[in-house]
Amino acid sequence: MPTVPRKLRVEGHQVRLEGFHTLDQDTVSLTDPSGHRMVLLVIPADTTELCGNAVLTRASEPDNVATPHDLLADAPNSVPAVIPQPTEASPEARWETDGGHLLTVR
Repeated sequence: MPTVPRKLRVEGHQVRLEGFHTLDQDTVSLTDPSGHRMVLLVIPADTTELCGNAVLTRASEPDNVATPHDLLADAPNSVPAVIPQPTEASPEARWETDGGHLLTVR
């Protein structure tokens, strides 16, 4: 098993990374400095938008008691992902469409 860092710096703040065998593998648990805890469901990157929205809708229902595994296993996977693939002329164009921007020199 690869070694993972125990600490990480994010925007000048130190983040401590821990792993527990008792946590569901489909979640990430966050605790802020005051002790407030939030558990996030990790939806796989290859999940379609429609499927991901269905999972999030079900997970947010007030009476939902499904496990993260059940939420992801029950997701409707029959709808194929339709992701437009624009043609790009350069790496700079790809950077622009990924949310970055080039510095304009004047």
